[in-house]
Amino acid sequence: MQKLFITIVLFSIMALASCSRGEAREVVLNEAQQIFMYDIDHFEYIMESNFSLFDAVYWARGVDINALVELIRRDIISNPNMSNAEFYLSASQRLMPLFGSAHFQVISPMQHDEILRRPGSILRMGRQSWALDRLRQPHVIDFYSSFRLHYNYEQTRNARFFQRFDRNYFLPQRDNVNLNIIEEGRIAHVTIDSFAGHPILWEMIAIYERVADFDHLIIDLRTNAGGSDLMFFDAIVSPNIMEDIAIYGFQFFVDGKYSEMYAQLPPWGGAMGLNLTDVRRIGEILPIGELLTKFDIESINLDDMQRMDYGFQTRFVIEAHPRGIFNYQPAFDGKMWLLTGAMMGSASEIIARTIKNMEFATLVGGITGGNFGGHRTLFALPNTGLSFIMDVFYVTDAYGRPYEAGTIPHHVNRNRMNALQTALALIEEGNYIRRCNREC
Repeated sequence: MQKLFITIVLFSIMALASCSRGEAREVVLNEAQQIFMYDIDHFEYIMESNFSLFDAVYWARGVDINALVELIRRDIISNPNMSNAEFYLSASQRLMPLFGSAHFQVISPMQHDEILRRPGSILRMGRQSWALDRLRQPHVIDFYSSFRLHYNYEQTRNARFFQRFDRNYFLPQRDNVNLNIIEEGRIAHVTIDSFAGHPILWEMIAIYERVADFDHLIIDLRTNAGGSDLMFFDAIVSPNIMEDIAIYGFQFFVDGKYSEMYAQLPPWGGAMGLNLTDVRRIGEILPIGELLTKFDIESINLDDMQRMDYGFQTRFVIEAHPRGIFNYQPAFDGKMWLLTGAMMGSASEIIARTIKNMEFATLVGGITGGNFGGHRTLFALPNTGLSFIMDVFYVTDAYGRPYEAGTIPHHVNRNRMNALQTALALIEEGNYIRRCNREC
């Protein structure tokens, strides 16, 4: 499966297509079509040999990557005059079902420019400049520069469509943290729209002071697409625990050209590809067979593991930081709730899974959106230069459940109720995780 079938032979490709009578006929592709076909074959090969979530996105998200690639091939065959712009549009449209999985994106002309001007605006590449260097290759720059000949580039720089590639676009227009008192002295509801931008710790401390005597605090992340998970742990978890909590997990990967580079990074400071300062790899990277023998990972998907070559265990610590303003006790001693939904992904996905596993709060709502596969990389096609972003690891919790598949809440929305309404009904029933902050 992990082989590249190059269809160019002596500058001629013979492709099979269906004629109007349903019979197979041979189609000779011109030179431009041959280049596009070679590149899309190469794309499929890169995905199969590097994208560790290749199988998981099929069963978790219903995305058949091979089928999507086949649609692009049909577009190439049916358009003898295909241009670079049309190839880009075909790839973008056909691969759209994969967007929102493992941070996959087809890099747009505006996004290419933004990444080169401000590498930190989209990719948390750190010092891994070798990944960004792929966007600086001459043929890649030529490909994306060609779009400037067809569009008024400067006028579209700030167009709303392109603003979504600017980090600031993700910052909400209203206040990021909003408190709503549902029942004075009893139930408070807090929405946090984003974990991108300024830390929320002091805003949450002010809220803890306001609702100190309340019984229930509902944290609503349904519209939060991610950012820095540290914001949540620092502001919500650390002030409300009395002892450090260690979170374990696993990462698996295919031994491909792009994924193996990340496996060789030091075993600390972001082994999960997260914004966590104390993420560490535990022990050595092991062949997949040895790792599965060494650890009893109860919920691992063995079918997915057939694609993997190596794996390792990870650990990060959420430190307890009770505050003096609260007499070094938990800032909120009542019951915590977390509202979830499909828009939650990336850092928000990590938060939802972590909170559920440590039983810090009762999760209510919909299954979260996943969109996480550890370290993020990018690659460019060899002829056209069309480029892509994706995560390269298969990241799981301690039980072997992949983050990409999303987190199932303790309680799904009840019939004709949204998450908040369902949570309020559960409160009245006394149906929640009975978290104990002091002595159990």
